[in-house]
Amino acid sequence: MKRYLRVWLQLAHISFSEQIATRFSSVLFLLSKTLRFVFFLLFIFSLTDRIGGLSGYNRDQIIIFFLVFNFVDIATQLFFRGVYFFRQKVVNGEFDFYLVKPMSPLFRIMAGYTDFMDLITLIALVIYGLKFTVETVELTPVIIFSSVLMIVFSFLISFSIHVWVVAVGILTTEVDNAIMVYRDLTSMARFPVDVYSAPVRIFLTYIVPVAFIMTVPAKSLMGLASPLTFAISAVIVFCFLLSGFYLWRYALSQYSSASS
Repeated sequence: MKRYLRVWLQLAHISFSEQIATRFSSVLFLLSKTLRFVFFLLFIFSLTDRIGGLSGYNRDQIIIFFLVFNFVDIATQLFFRGVYFFRQKVVNGEFDFYLVKPMSPLFRIMAGYTDFMDLITLIALVIYGLKFTVETVELTPVIIFSSVLMIVFSFLISFSIHVWVVAVGILTTEVDNAIMVYRDLTSMARFPVDVYSAPVRIFLTYIVPVAFIMTVPAKSLMGLASPLTFAISAVIVFCFLLSGFYLWRYALSQYSSASS
């Protein structure tokens, strides 16, 4: 574990050095992400004030859904950003070198790039989110524990989907479209999935479990998640992790290196 931590810190240092070298573009990127967040938050305030709520949720609850969505979305991008650069490594043969190193190639792919612009926005989001949540939700030890547990489940499901994308990248050299489809689906969870029709809600809950990645952690934070929901979440996490690692092993067995 210490070795992997040292490697991640070294890779993170390299990523940070690259971003510092292009300070102007990094500042513009950070500014654009901040403006997107602020404008969408203002949109939620305007929308919920006009209609008095959304799908049975009041304005404060909708904002919590949005904050949890942003936390999970930014945090997963922070730690799994390396997947976005994986296709080129397969095409140019760099992935071959990952396989001969005494380290998990999956870890090397996932941790290959750390976006510190995401870290800055994540810290600001956590500070604002904690302040808003404490002011609007009655937190108890049970709610805090269940919320943390659901966040962990959320990250594990997201990790599994990224493993799928990497495996598909090995088999087909196609990563960009697959990861963007996932991003588009998760963006639908800016609002609780309850707002969608039944077929869409079922798809976003059990086929691509966006609900368990984004919506359920927010419900848990508000004390709205049932014990059955936690049990189903655990089953989904197990199934997705198992299928993700199985597909990863299968993809490696079919890989024949760039020179082939």
